[in-house]
Amino acid sequence: MCEKDKKSIGADIVHQFFVSSKRGDVVRITGEDAHHIIRVLRLKTGEEVFIVVGRGERFKGEIWKFKDGEVLVKLKERVNTRFEPNISLSIAQSLPKGRKFEEVIKTCTELGVIEFFPIISERTVVKVREEKVNRWRRIAKEEAMLSKRDIIPEVHDVSRFEDFIRENSDRFEDKLLFWELERERFLRDVKVKESVIALIGNEGGWSQKEVEMAQKYGFITVGLGNRILRAEVAPVVISSLILFKSGDLG
Repeated sequence: MCEKDKKSIGADIVHQFFVSSKRGDVVRITGEDAHHIIRVLRLKTGEEVFIVVGRGERFKGEIWKFKDGEVLVKLKERVNTRFEPNISLSIAQSLPKGRKFEEVIKTCTELGVIEFFPIISERTVVKVREEKVNRWRRIAKEEAMLSKRDIIPEVHDVSRFEDFIRENSDRFEDKLLFWELERERFLRDVKVKESVIALIGNEGGWSQKEVEMAQKYGFITVGLGNRILRAEVAPVVISSLILFKSGDLG
């Protein structure tokens, strides 16, 4: 590809930003997003952007003016195209080591996951500080902007396995616990419904006690066959397969 083609493609990119609300036909972009527009992207007045207001109201707009470190965008027209899956898919994972959960959030946000539950299980060895959770939320927002999502996936506070099971089990139609020892029921056997939670282990997997507690609250154990997947890969594969089964991918 020649340099001219690269520049042409880059010029066609329309960046997207999220705002919580609007007044009339003008919205304000502040904070880190404004800094990104001004200092990193170096967008100019008159350039086109997409603005998503609240939970998925999308508009085409143009940069109107820069004022006191803020960016004012004038909304031109509403865009009715939706970019969300036709099912609600949530991921809960026992936290893996290192920065692997960041990779899970990045890729699964691109795929269409709507929320993430970081879990402390019996075999979790990492310690999580508040600034790490805030970083996960920034990553989810950045990936949602890049992949033109209608929403920013929610990254919940870290919770213990037992608390997560007790507090969230009633929210979902399909409750799937992926377990490497399950040899009779596989994801291909599950008929996907409109609301799905996938509960996925870390490098150490789940204890028998945890599996039994999840089953008590309505989770079914599901296997993936003979493949052994890394902790940061399993959520991506599982999300892809569930969305494929729902008719959203492929």
